[in-house]
Amino acid sequence: MFLNWLDTISEEKIKEYSISPMGSKSDFFTNLSILNEKKIALISTNNEFSNQIRSKLYNLGDFEKMEEFVDLGNFKKNHVDFITPILQELINSDIIPIILGLDFNEYVNFLNIAEISNNQIITNNIASFLGQVNGNLSQFNFMAYQRHLSEHNILNHKAVSTKDSCNLGSLKTNIHHSEILLRNAESVLLDLAVLKKSESPNNPRNKPNGLFTEEACVLAKNAGSSNMLDCFNLSGFSKNNCDIEAHICAELIWYFIEGFKQRTLEVPRPGTNNGMKEIIVDSEVTEEHFKFYKSRKTGRYWFQSSNSKKIIPCSEKEYLEMTSQNIPDRILQHLGVD
Repeated sequence: MFLNWLDTISEEKIKEYSISPMGSKSDFFTNLSILNEKKIALISTNNEFSNQIRSKLYNLGDFEKMEEFVDLGNFKKNHVDFITPILQELINSDIIPIILGLDFNEYVNFLNIAEISNNQIITNNIASFLGQVNGNLSQFNFMAYQRHLSEHNILNHKAVSTKDSCNLGSLKTNIHHSEILLRNAESVLLDLAVLKKSESPNNPRNKPNGLFTEEACVLAKNAGSSNMLDCFNLSGFSKNNCDIEAHICAELIWYFIEGFKQRTLEVPRPGTNNGMKEIIVDSEVTEEHFKFYKSRKTGRYWFQSSNSKKIIPCSEKEYLEMTSQNIPDRILQHLGVD
């Protein structure tokens, strides 16, 4: 199926990439057997800018091993009916697609067809994103959005979940809090418009405020480290593609791969001793008890209420607030308490 639906990387390009540091350790799709043992697949919409990104990516520093990575090439068509079978086949094979350049509408339509939930959208403008999507809307968490770019009640939109959403100011105050917000994400879209105008000056959707490239790389790395992730879409390219934007995209992909390679496979399981310390906190506010899990290996925290089976990532700060009988707003959101 793949060979009929993809424009694979040409032999000429493979030779060009293979003399570069990262390219020399990368596999390029030629037949189905090459997918054996793969865990990450780069795949892009069919445009020249994708080739610019690849040229920058494969010239970056290499990893010790790249056995889990393969470059599939480009979709022959970018329509959702065409891309969905390929992406679903990858996901069903436990291969995470890194998608380059799929527009917002086609991406959301794919998420709906594939029934992927817990979606994180990293963008500067919630209203602009929602305005570019047709058809049925799932609920999305939004990260790094700028409050002054949307109407005051945008967070009340039916497609916006505030449980794991975070505005730009809050995110920049503690960029590493993004790991908690992304830990359970099943899909992540990173819109290049989230960057400051000074970082990507040729993109008309970038604003004076926004993320620095190194902050966006932290988000990409944390997305890659999520054990729940099914797909990652790097989107929002400008029509006036430039060298600096290709560099940025290459670095975001590199840090996503690094995050994947540094994954720690740990999931709290109630009643089992799987490297987790269980802590019970009784709440005088809600008159129920909460079970917190702390990883003995990484120090990461999760919480679970006595009235739910869901186990939610949280921070040590949120845990300490709970022990002081102060329930953080984010935990209240997950509990469904107004």
